[in-house]
Amino acid sequence: MSVFGLGSIAGRRRLAFLLLLTAVLATYSNHFRNDFHFDDTYSVKENPAIRDVSAIPKFFVDPNLFSAAAAQRMYRPVTSASLAIDYWLGGRLNPFFFHLSTFVWFEVQLVLMVLFFLRIMDSADPHPSNFWTALAATAVFGLHPAAAETLNYIIQRADLYNALGCLASLWLFVRYPSQRRFGWYLLPAVIAMLAKPPAVVFPLLLLAYSLLFEQDGALAVVPWAVQRRKWGGALLSTIPAFAVTAAVASLLLRMRVSSWFNNVPSPSLYRLTQPWVALHYFKTFFLPTGLNVDPGWRYVAGPFSPEALAGYMFILGLVIAAIAASRNRTSKP
Repeated sequence: MSVFGLGSIAGRRRLAFLLLLTAVLATYSNHFRNDFHFDDTYSVKENPAIRDVSAIPKFFVDPNLFSAAAAQRMYRPVTSASLAIDYWLGGRLNPFFFHLSTFVWFEVQLVLMVLFFLRIMDSADPHPSNFWTALAATAVFGLHPAAAETLNYIIQRADLYNALGCLASLWLFVRYPSQRRFGWYLLPAVIAMLAKPPAVVFPLLLLAYSLLFEQDGALAVVPWAVQRRKWGGALLSTIPAFAVTAAVASLLLRMRVSSWFNNVPSPSLYRLTQPWVALHYFKTFFLPTGLNVDPGWRYVAGPFSPEALAGYMFILGLVIAAIAASRNRTSKP
């Protein structure tokens, strides 16, 4: 164990990292041979485009290569490229290599989570216990059964890429402030956006970090005279992120496939259902029951149905809690 230098703080932390990653590996050790499921059939098993690694550049110009099913074709070139690489590594449709690459990136994300959590806690209230708090928070996420869907369902790796890309860009922004003028920190977020569109939320995450921790501001805008300078500083530091994201979002819109089947008969009810879904996942974090990769969710019955109202109240509660926490430096993380 001398290689870890256990007599030092750094050595004990390296060992803690290793134990966490090993525990997550042990938890997922029986999933590497899981077969393809659901949309994997069209995006992986029956998709000839991913069987030629030299076709990777084509994924960035032709969204029709994402799936063998016309109704499911969309522009996610990074996700398709990752599938082609896994097929090339395995030499065939070997689920092991697809699961392995997803899992490796998941482990990378866990390391970045610890580092990022530690950074923001130290910036708010430096304390020796912050590392262990960051490690414990990451362990809860890494070992939580609700996260298993992303790792077991191969095509859903795009969700992992979203989280990893946004987190990596945040970490680069935080860790290397002198390099911001070059814009390197934006690359992981852009890659994430090209894996799946929800990563376009990155500038808002960056704005929240900049406001709360670098400008020492708060989410509340009253009194505005006090907050105006801090909000202005936060907005100024995130202009490149907003500009680049706007450009990528424009590309994503232009590359939409006309044959894509939205599968949303009522867009308005779909949107109104999202707060209720958020409440469900919040509950799942504390009570992970009824987990199902295909739960068969239905829309709320209407804008004033009990489920819809419960969702609204939940979101309102989150906003109030966030504003309250942002007023105190030690509770900002």
